[in-house]
Formats: sequence, C-alpha cells, structure tokens
Amino acid sequence: MHKSMSKEQGLLRIIGMKKKEVIMFELLKSLIVFFVATALGLVFSIFLTKIFIRNFYFISTSIEPYTAPVIYDVSSLKKILLTLFIVTLISIIIPILDMYRFSPVEQYFETGEGKYKKIDLMRRLSF
Repeated sequence: MHKSMSKEQGLLRIIGMKKKEVIMFELLKSLIVFFVATALGLVFSIFLTKIFIRNFYFISTSIEPYTAPVIYDVSSLKKILLTLFIVTLISIIIPILDMYRFSPVEQYFETGEGKYKKIDLMRRLSF
C-alpha cells in the first residue's frame, strides 16, 4: 500500500499539484475512509451483537435473550477509536516523508527493490 500511495503522490506532483495540496488530499482521503469505516463498523457491530444475543442459548442463567440489554462501554470505544486514528495518521505520514525525500519522477518510477535507479528512469523517459 505504501508503494501505491507513493506512486500516486508522485503522479499528482508530476501533473502539477504542490506538496501542500498533495498532503491535504491524502489527509482528507484517509480521514474520509477512517470515518466511513468507523461508522460502518459501529453499525454492523451493534446489529451483529443483537443477533448473537438473541440466538445464543443461555444454559445456566435465567436471562431472556430477546429482552437482554446490550451494554456498550464508551471509554473503551474512545480508546479503540483513538488507537485506530493514530494508526491511520502514521500510515499517512510514511508516504508523505517519501514526498520530501524524492522528486516526483523518482517517486512515481520507484523500482521493486525500493531504490531509485536513474538508468532505468532515463530508459523509461526516453522516446
């Protein structure tokens, strides 16, 4: 994923976007994915929790599965969301650091070994 993000950033810079615009684009894209994934995860977890509680057979208790309350701990949810947010930001920062170390063309034509070969680069750019 890091390689594809780096290549995408290189392409955006080749077509004329400034570094600051690329950074804002990547941050906005990642934050949208983060919030959509978080919302969908919460909705599906609540839905699946209710399904599992209603279909779980309680052997040694007198709990009625259809009326059993589902309790959510907000402090645990905050910790999980904060951790996921930090991981998301770290996954954005690593490709952004490449943007400051390499030129747009070098960033776009990164080779499989992770090194930028000028000979290979010139061969690709020659007509």
